[in-house]
Amino acid sequence: YKRRTSSSKKKIQKAFQSYKRRTSSSNTKRQSSERVAELQEENIKLKQQSSESVSKLREENIKLKQQNTETVSKLQEENIKLKQQNTESVSKLQEESYKRRSSSSNNKF
Repeated sequence: YKRRTSSSKKKIQKAFQSYKRRTSSSNTKRQSSERVAELQEENIKLKQQSSESVSKLREENIKLKQQNTETVSKLQEENIKLKQQNTESVSKLQEESYKRRSSSSNNKF
């Protein structure tokens, strides 16, 4: 009787342990699939944010290029004016120098 009781207790314990393993395994699978779904949603959100960020950066880049072009044009105009002023100044200085030399050579005689 003891052997039969002991044997059936062992069978019950084994069956319960097997049930616990199967339940634990299905719980783990369920949790795993839930986590996969969460990560997929998060991935979609991050891709969308990334796409929005890229769009904003492209717009900003276009604006900066346009500003850069405008700045270059202004600097080129300013450069032309300065070159013209420089040419005029050089001409005046050459003229003054010539007058001084002429005046100096006139005074020698």
